[in-house]
Amino acid sequence: MDYINEYIEKNPNMHLEHSNDKVIQLLAVLPKNKRYNRILDVACGAGAITLAFAKSLVPKYIEGIDISPTMINKAIQLDKEEKVIWKIMDIFQYPTIPERYDLIVCADIVEHLHDDAKFFEKLKILGKAVVIKVPLEDSIVTKIIRYTKISDPWKDTEIRYGHIHHYSVDTLDRVIINSGLGIKNVGYAYMPKRTKLLWEFLRIFCYPLIILGKRNLVRIVGGFKIYYLESTD
Repeated sequence: MDYINEYIEKNPNMHLEHSNDKVIQLLAVLPKNKRYNRILDVACGAGAITLAFAKSLVPKYIEGIDISPTMINKAIQLDKEEKVIWKIMDIFQYPTIPERYDLIVCADIVEHLHDDAKFFEKLKILGKAVVIKVPLEDSIVTKIIRYTKISDPWKDTEIRYGHIHHYSVDTLDRVIINSGLGIKNVGYAYMPKRTKLLWEFLRIFCYPLIILGKRNLVRIVGGFKIYYLESTD
């Protein structure tokens, strides 16, 4: 997908409507009372999450990067107090730095990248710790829907969002560990309200499965996994 123009055309709200929920989910897995003086937000989009982290964690330095000039321009507009350094940049082109970031923030990005292993290796080079949110699209319900050909949710997310990977609840764990990052904490989030009637029906109908725990709920129906990672060296 063309993330400079096509992505914005298909997602004109730039996902700002979900930013508050994402911030809550990401902050929830961080260690309590830990100080992060230097923060990097990768694929920061319109910058709402970056600005929320700047307000909540009060770092001495925080930077948001994205490959989309439109996204960065929107972020600059939202940053009324100029708290953040904004840059148009691809994470794989990020230069070597003398001191690693205390925390790297990544919300809904790895599923867009061809080489997820290389991505985590890059994060380890740049940061001491990482908090990342990942959609779980390879659920039991999704498998049934695709097998019965009722719909193809994977194709839908490929076309609208440019998702290349469709992860299950544990798919990424080994990739992360092999990169030299350790999984220190995880959280799970259920699907937000959906615009497609089928998925909104399933979201409401299946929610009582929460009695089995959030991990099993998202494994069965779908949702998100939020990781807090730390470098093992």
